[in-house]
Amino acid sequence: MSIRKLAVAVTVGAFMAGGGVVFAQAPVAAEEVAEEAAEEAVEEEAAPPAPVAPPVVAVATPAPAPAAEAKPAKPEPKVDLYGAVQYRFRYRIHSLTDTSDNSGSTYDYLNLFAWRLGVKAKVDNALSLQIQIGNDWNAGEEVTWTANNTKANRAPAGQNFSVHIASFKWNPGYMFVEGGVISLPSNGTLDLLERSLSLGHYGEAGFQGWATETNSSMMGIKVGVPIVTGGVKVGAELFQSIIDQRAQTLAAKDNIPGNPSSPIFVFTLPVG
Repeated sequence: MSIRKLAVAVTVGAFMAGGGVVFAQAPVAAEEVAEEAAEEAVEEEAAPPAPVAPPVVAVATPAPAPAAEAKPAKPEPKVDLYGAVQYRFRYRIHSLTDTSDNSGSTYDYLNLFAWRLGVKAKVDNALSLQIQIGNDWNAGEEVTWTANNTKANRAPAGQNFSVHIASFKWNPGYMFVEGGVISLPSNGTLDLLERSLSLGHYGEAGFQGWATETNSSMMGIKVGVPIVTGGVKVGAELFQSIIDQRAQTLAAKDNIPGNPSSPIFVFTLPVG
């Protein structure tokens, strides 16, 4: 019991008796002492000591580092291989009638074989390369014993071999430049040109032409630009090459005769 409880349990009273002061210790009723002790015990239990708050420690939070700019992924080179082989059975029937109504016919059986093999390489989004080799793909090659390249007949009469395409193409989008042995298909005009340059006339232009004689390609350089890029695509392409390369004859005189080369230009408007 605390000091406070003892003070409550003992009381001192003073009163006058016979002209003097008499001090007496009066007992306190047991019920009062028990009641007060119970009240104080309830007060102590009802008022627990206030919890001590933990000290506040200021922690400096570092500022978040700025996010690094995402770099665009570098395109990986892509290589595609392709090729084709064809074997043809042909029976040719030719007939001729002259002005005197004399006629004659021939019936020839032959086999034709053709092959091509190519690779396309995409270096990045702008630059691509292409190489294609083979024999005369469109015309085909006649199948004979000599063409099998046997040891006894390993001569120029064997299988022919040519480079159909060996080109680069740089296309950043707003234009393109292509050079080397370039794919150059014909829509009719080049068929007449090939007959004229090869034979000096247009004979057999309906049977032989640009595709069968050149494998639809030519050495040169081409520049193109897109004109319309919507649902219908329209462009403009200019191809340039040399038909005959000539040179002047050097002489110790002022007036040297001109002998210019003969360039060829092919202008195309492709529509897709």
